[in-house]
Amino acid sequence: MNNTLKDRTPQELAERTYRYAKARLHRPGLVDRAIPLVVNASSQIDELRDVVQSRGVEFACRPGCAYCCTLRVDATSPEIFRIARHLKEKGNVEKITRTLAEYSEKVHGLKLQDHYETCVFLSDGLCSIYDHRPASCRKYFSMDVEICKTLDDPVPENAEMRYKSDAILQGLSTAMDESGATGQLHELGQSLYIAITQDDVESRWGRGEVVFPRAPESAR
Repeated sequence: MNNTLKDRTPQELAERTYRYAKARLHRPGLVDRAIPLVVNASSQIDELRDVVQSRGVEFACRPGCAYCCTLRVDATSPEIFRIARHLKEKGNVEKITRTLAEYSEKVHGLKLQDHYETCVFLSDGLCSIYDHRPASCRKYFSMDVEICKTLDDPVPENAEMRYKSDAILQGLSTAMDESGATGQLHELGQSLYIAITQDDVESRWGRGEVVFPRAPESAR
Protein backbone atom coordinates (compact mmCIF):
# COMPACT_ATOMS: atom_id res chain seq x y z
CA MET A 1 0.00 0.00 0.00
CA ASN A 2 1.29 3.45 -0.87
CA ASN A 3 1.65 5.21 2.50
CA THR A 4 2.18 8.56 0.77
CA LEU A 5 -1.31 8.41 -0.69
CA LYS A 6 -2.85 6.76 2.34
CA ASP A 7 -1.62 9.09 5.05
CA ARG A 8 -1.25 12.52 3.39
CA THR A 9 -4.00 15.11 3.22
CA PRO A 10 -5.21 16.49 -0.13
CA GLN A 11 -3.32 19.71 0.59
CA GLU A 12 -0.09 17.79 1.19
CA LEU A 13 -0.57 15.78 -2.01
CA ALA A 14 -1.17 18.95 -4.02
CA GLU A 15 1.98 20.56 -2.64
CA ARG A 16 4.06 17.42 -3.18
CA THR A 17 2.89 17.08 -6.79
CA TYR A 18 3.47 20.77 -7.40
CA ARG A 19 7.06 20.66 -6.14
CA TYR A 20 7.84 17.49 -8.11
CA ALA A 21 6.44 18.94 -11.35
CA LYS A 22 7.84 22.43 -10.86
CA ALA A 23 11.37 21.04 -10.64
CA ARG A 24 10.96 19.26 -13.97
CA LEU A 25 8.99 21.72 -16.09
CA HIS A 26 11.37 23.98 -17.94
CA ARG A 27 12.35 24.73 -21.51
CA PRO A 28 13.49 23.46 -23.93
CA GLY A 29 11.44 20.33 -24.58
CA LEU A 30 8.55 21.33 -22.35
CA VAL A 31 6.10 18.87 -23.91
CA ASP A 32 8.48 15.95 -23.48
CA ARG A 33 8.92 16.95 -19.85
CA ALA A 34 5.20 17.40 -19.22
CA ILE A 35 3.98 14.09 -20.66
CA PRO A 36 5.83 11.93 -18.08
CA LEU A 37 4.33 14.11 -15.36
CA VAL A 38 0.77 13.37 -16.48
CA VAL A 39 1.70 9.69 -16.66
CA ASN A 40 2.99 9.93 -13.10
CA ALA A 41 -0.22 11.65 -11.95
CA SER A 42 -2.28 8.94 -13.63
CA SER A 43 -0.26 6.26 -11.86
CA GLN A 44 -0.88 7.97 -8.52
CA ILE A 45 -4.61 8.02 -9.20
CA ASP A 46 -4.54 4.30 -10.03
CA GLU A 47 -2.64 3.62 -6.80
CA LEU A 48 -5.11 5.76 -4.87
CA ARG A 49 -7.96 3.64 -6.24
CA ASP A 50 -6.21 0.54 -4.90
CA VAL A 51 -5.72 2.19 -1.49
CA VAL A 52 -9.39 3.15 -1.27
CA GLN A 53 -10.53 -0.32 -2.33
CA SER A 54 -8.23 -1.92 0.25
CA ARG A 55 -10.35 -0.23 2.90
CA GLY A 56 -13.42 -2.11 1.74
CA VAL A 57 -14.89 0.54 -0.59
CA GLU A 58 -16.71 -1.03 -3.53
CA PHE A 59 -17.07 1.06 -6.67
CA ALA A 60 -20.03 0.41 -8.96
CA CYS A 61 -17.91 0.74 -12.14
CA ARG A 62 -17.35 -2.48 -14.08
CA PRO A 63 -15.98 -3.39 -17.55
CA GLY A 64 -18.70 -2.74 -20.10
CA CYS A 65 -20.44 -0.13 -17.94
CA ALA A 66 -20.24 2.98 -20.10
CA TYR A 67 -23.06 5.29 -19.02
CA CYS A 68 -20.60 8.11 -18.27
CA CYS A 69 -18.97 7.78 -21.70
CA THR A 70 -21.51 10.15 -23.21
CA LEU A 71 -20.42 12.96 -20.89
CA ARG A 72 -17.81 15.50 -21.91
CA VAL A 73 -14.22 14.43 -21.33
CA ASP A 74 -11.79 17.20 -20.46
CA ALA A 75 -8.02 16.82 -20.56
CA THR A 76 -4.87 18.88 -20.16
CA SER A 77 -2.73 19.66 -23.19
CA PRO A 78 0.02 17.15 -22.25
CA GLU A 79 -2.62 14.42 -21.89
CA ILE A 80 -3.94 15.32 -25.34
CA PHE A 81 -0.44 15.24 -26.85
CA ARG A 82 0.18 11.86 -25.22
CA ILE A 83 -2.98 10.35 -26.71
CA ALA A 84 -2.28 11.94 -30.12
CA ARG A 85 1.20 10.40 -30.16
CA HIS A 86 -0.26 7.04 -29.19
CA LEU A 87 -2.83 7.17 -32.00
CA LYS A 88 -0.16 8.09 -34.55
CA GLU A 89 2.01 5.20 -33.40
CA LYS A 90 -0.90 2.80 -33.85
CA GLY A 91 -1.31 3.90 -37.47
CA ASN A 92 -4.49 4.32 -39.52
CA VAL A 93 -4.55 7.98 -38.54
CA GLU A 94 -6.80 8.83 -41.49
CA LYS A 95 -9.70 6.88 -40.01
CA ILE A 96 -9.50 8.38 -36.53
CA THR A 97 -9.01 11.84 -38.05
CA ARG A 98 -12.28 11.52 -39.97
CA THR A 99 -14.04 10.26 -36.86
CA LEU A 100 -12.71 13.13 -34.76
CA ALA A 101 -13.68 15.67 -37.43
CA GLU A 102 -17.28 14.43 -37.44
CA TYR A 103 -17.37 14.34 -33.65
CA SER A 104 -15.96 17.86 -33.40
CA GLU A 105 -18.74 19.23 -35.58
CA LYS A 106 -21.38 17.62 -33.35
CA VAL A 107 -20.04 18.90 -30.04
CA HIS A 108 -18.70 22.31 -31.08
CA GLY A 109 -20.03 24.97 -28.74
CA LEU A 110 -21.80 22.54 -26.41
CA LYS A 111 -21.61 23.42 -22.74
CA LEU A 112 -20.97 20.76 -20.13
CA GLN A 113 -24.63 20.33 -19.24
CA ASP A 114 -25.60 19.84 -22.90
CA HIS A 115 -22.85 17.42 -23.91
CA TYR A 116 -24.33 13.94 -24.41
CA GLU A 117 -22.33 12.54 -27.30
CA THR A 118 -20.76 9.08 -27.12
CA CYS A 119 -16.98 9.18 -26.81
CA VAL A 120 -15.23 8.31 -30.07
CA PHE A 121 -13.01 5.85 -28.19
CA LEU A 122 -15.86 3.74 -26.85
CA SER A 123 -15.86 0.40 -28.67
CA ASP A 124 -18.20 -2.46 -27.69
CA GLY A 125 -18.67 -0.91 -24.28
CA LEU A 126 -14.93 -0.60 -23.60
CA CYS A 127 -12.42 2.24 -23.85
CA SER A 128 -10.05 1.70 -26.79
CA ILE A 129 -7.42 4.02 -25.24
CA TYR A 130 -7.89 2.75 -21.69
CA ASP A 131 -4.21 2.77 -20.70
CA HIS A 132 -3.87 6.32 -22.09
CA ARG A 133 -7.20 7.74 -20.90
CA PRO A 134 -7.03 11.17 -19.26
CA ALA A 135 -7.20 11.71 -15.53
CA SER A 136 -10.78 13.04 -15.69
CA CYS A 137 -11.86 9.52 -16.71
CA ARG A 138 -9.30 7.71 -14.56
CA LYS A 139 -10.45 9.30 -11.29
CA TYR A 140 -14.18 9.03 -11.94
CA PHE A 141 -15.68 6.20 -9.88
CA SER A 142 -19.38 5.96 -9.12
CA MET A 143 -20.82 4.41 -5.98
CA ASP A 144 -24.25 3.77 -7.55
CA VAL A 145 -24.74 2.59 -11.14
CA GLU A 146 -28.49 3.21 -10.98
CA ILE A 147 -27.83 6.93 -10.64
CA CYS A 148 -25.34 6.74 -13.53
CA LYS A 149 -28.10 5.43 -15.77
CA THR A 150 -30.12 8.63 -15.42
CA LEU A 151 -27.30 11.01 -16.48
CA ASP A 152 -29.23 13.67 -14.58
CA ASP A 153 -28.37 13.49 -10.88
CA PRO A 154 -24.82 14.00 -9.57
CA VAL A 155 -23.00 10.70 -9.34
CA PRO A 156 -22.06 9.75 -5.76
CA GLU A 157 -18.29 9.43 -5.38
CA ASN A 158 -15.95 8.33 -2.61
CA ALA A 159 -14.72 11.48 -0.88
CA GLU A 160 -11.11 10.34 -0.43
CA MET A 161 -10.85 9.24 -4.06
CA ARG A 162 -12.28 12.48 -5.34
CA TYR A 163 -10.48 15.01 -3.18
CA LYS A 164 -7.05 13.40 -3.27
CA SER A 165 -7.23 12.87 -7.05
CA ASP A 166 -8.27 16.49 -7.53
CA ALA A 167 -5.41 17.61 -5.28
CA ILE A 168 -2.82 15.72 -7.32
CA LEU A 169 -4.14 17.22 -10.54
CA GLN A 170 -4.35 20.73 -9.09
CA GLY A 171 -0.72 20.57 -8.03
CA LEU A 172 0.31 19.55 -11.54
CA SER A 173 -1.91 22.18 -13.18
CA THR A 174 -0.46 24.96 -11.01
CA ALA A 175 3.08 23.89 -11.87
CA MET A 176 2.26 23.94 -15.59
CA ASP A 177 0.68 27.38 -15.35
CA GLU A 178 3.74 28.73 -13.58
CA SER A 179 6.05 27.14 -16.16
CA GLY A 180 4.51 29.39 -18.82
CA ALA A 181 2.47 26.65 -20.50
CA THR A 182 -1.19 26.50 -19.58
CA GLY A 183 -2.50 23.68 -17.40
CA GLN A 184 -6.15 24.34 -18.19
CA LEU A 185 -8.55 21.66 -19.40
CA HIS A 186 -9.93 21.26 -22.92
CA GLU A 187 -12.60 19.05 -24.49
CA LEU A 188 -10.79 15.90 -25.60
CA GLY A 189 -12.23 15.10 -29.05
CA GLN A 190 -11.97 18.55 -30.62
CA SER A 191 -8.50 19.06 -29.17
CA LEU A 192 -7.26 15.69 -30.40
CA TYR A 193 -8.37 16.57 -33.91
CA ILE A 194 -6.19 19.67 -33.74
CA ALA A 195 -3.27 17.79 -32.19
CA ILE A 196 -3.31 15.19 -34.95
CA THR A 197 -3.78 17.54 -37.90
CA GLN A 198 -1.54 20.50 -36.93
CA ASP A 199 2.17 19.67 -36.92
CA ASP A 200 3.28 22.72 -34.92
CA VAL A 201 0.78 22.45 -32.07
CA GLU A 202 3.22 20.98 -29.52
CA SER A 203 5.87 23.62 -30.10
CA ARG A 204 3.29 26.41 -29.88
CA TRP A 205 2.02 25.09 -26.55
CA GLY A 206 5.60 24.88 -25.34
CA ARG A 207 5.96 28.60 -26.05
CA GLY A 208 2.97 29.37 -23.85
CA GLU A 209 0.21 29.54 -26.47
CA VAL A 210 -3.28 28.20 -25.77
CA VAL A 211 -3.58 25.82 -28.74
CA PHE A 212 -6.90 24.11 -28.01
CA PRO A 213 -10.43 25.54 -27.74
CA ARG A 214 -11.55 26.85 -24.38
CA ALA A 215 -14.64 25.30 -22.88
CA PRO A 216 -17.74 27.27 -24.01
CA GLU A 217 -18.69 28.07 -20.43
CA SER A 218 -15.25 29.56 -19.71
CA ALA A 219 -14.46 31.22 -23.07
CA ARG A 220 -14.44 35.01 -23.11
